[in-house]
Amino acid sequence: MRTMARLLTLLLLAAACGGRAFAADRNWEGGGRSGRASDRDNWAYGRLPGPSDRVVFDRRSSRDCAWDLETEVAAFTVSEGFRGDVRFEAPLKVSGDMDVEGGVLHLKGPSLTVGRRLYIGVKGVFDLLDGTLRLGRRGLVVDGYFFSRGNAKAHIEAAVPGEYFDFSVKRGNLVVTNPAGTELNGSGGIKVARGARVEQADFVEIKNLKPGAAALKLAGTLGRRLDPKCWTFDG
Repeated sequence: MRTMARLLTLLLLAAACGGRAFAADRNWEGGGRSGRASDRDNWAYGRLPGPSDRVVFDRRSSRDCAWDLETEVAAFTVSEGFRGDVRFEAPLKVSGDMDVEGGVLHLKGPSLTVGRRLYIGVKGVFDLLDGTLRLGRRGLVVDGYFFSRGNAKAHIEAAVPGEYFDFSVKRGNLVVTNPAGTELNGSGGIKVARGARVEQADFVEIKNLKPGAAALKLAGTLGRRLDPKCWTFDG
């Protein structure tokens, strides 16, 4: 019996370690007087998200969110059911994954740090204006829409100095037109798969490229239709 009890305990521990556990889901409902993240009335049960929580935007509310809450959270999920906008007005750190399956996220001014992976789903949109996006090793995967089209320089950089992040456009759309420049610092280059669409990729500044990596790698015949302009490299 003791052996069986120990075995059961080990199995439970293994299951707990195998999956990512969060203290709680903090659901955006948008029921407050303002659309600000710092307003407790906008969150389910009036509880603001914290370092061990997962932020969730889903079909329960399509109200836009002005993210003015400077904090750290464990994960950030936007489901396909969310049809509003999230505009970041304060720095946010996501220690785990950020999944954008729906809605539109706008980064203008502050920094957004994603410790693991930022995934843009088929119906998701990420609009990088003039903010700073910091990414962990697993980097950025685009199956939806990723724009960099502001009027002041935008930065995409490694969350940890000395590491390199991936930037993969698989089935998604990439549009980079910011005339002030989109700086990639600490990347393994931009990898564009055969099923992706790149309308423009201009004014890109490559810094600290991973040794041996290509700054831009295009699959299939996509490169024949793409004419990148104004790329610069350090060194």
